[in-house]
Amino acid sequence: MLSDKSRQTTFNLSQQAMSYCLARFVRMPHSKVPHSQQSGHIMLSTWENLILGALALLLLFWMQPGIKAAIARSKQTPSDWPSVIVPLLMVVMFVLFLIAMV
Repeated sequence: MLSDKSRQTTFNLSQQAMSYCLARFVRMPHSKVPHSQQSGHIMLSTWENLILGALALLLLFWMQPGIKAAIARSKQTPSDWPSVIVPLLMVVMFVLFLIAMV
């Protein structure tokens, strides 16, 4: 068993490791990671947002022929709603059961 002091030390080390990984992920020094005032999320600069938007559009155009073919195939097949509804109802019932247990 760990003592309270060693648990606190382990917790502090894990917090430091997570902060270091976050700073390395955004490739900025930890003290200079920009955060929005309201939500605490890391903000991207304008050019980074433009590049992400361009990549999303490129990905959409690249996958468009496959998406069209999948839609055409799905229109030709018969619908099978029970395969969707039954698992969905089971999940809803399980969540209601968990809520009722509290």
